[in-house]
Parts: sequence; structure tokens; C-alpha cells
Amino acid sequence: MRDNLKPGNQLVAECSMHQAKRLIEFDHFIIRIEDKDGVMLTYPWMEEGLSSSNEPFVLRVVFEHVAGHPTAPSEIQELVDQLKFVTNDNWLPR
Repeated sequence: MRDNLKPGNQLVAECSMHQAKRLIEFDHFIIRIEDKDGVMLTYPWMEEGLSSSNEPFVLRVVFEHVAGHPTAPSEIQELVDQLKFVTNDNWLPR
């Protein structure tokens, strides 16, 4: 995942198929991680499609350009709270 974000301005977490199906429709919605607002990016899943061959799915959350996005519903925040986020630099695909 290469991009132009400053180091430390994004986190990633692995998601199961079930979790990805619940999150996919909330692209560019705001969620909170460690008391910081971030924007979920699920559009890669929309582009690639959800299939078991792509599992685990990687949810990326960015902490730049948050203003103006809608806030995710509480049930989506609760799902996100269950995920283990790491910095993009520390993520190693299985």
C-alpha cells in the first residue's frame, strides 16, 4: 500500500469476510481509533470485489482530511473497536 500520506497518519487492520461485508458500504465514513478521528477506506474492496481468495481484507484508516465526512453508525464503530490496528509500516501480509 503506497501512498502520499505522512508516516503515522494511517493505520491498517485485517478483517474477515464477515467484517468486510459489514464495513464495505461505509467508505469515507469517520470512525474513532485511540481517541482520534479517522476515515475508513473501503473503496479498494468495492473495486476488487469481496471473495474468499482476497481474505483477509485490509481496512485502512487515514487521519488526514477528516472534516466533511459522515460519522459511521455506532454498530460500525463497535465493529471497528474489535479490530487490531497497526501502523502501515508494521503490517505484514500473511
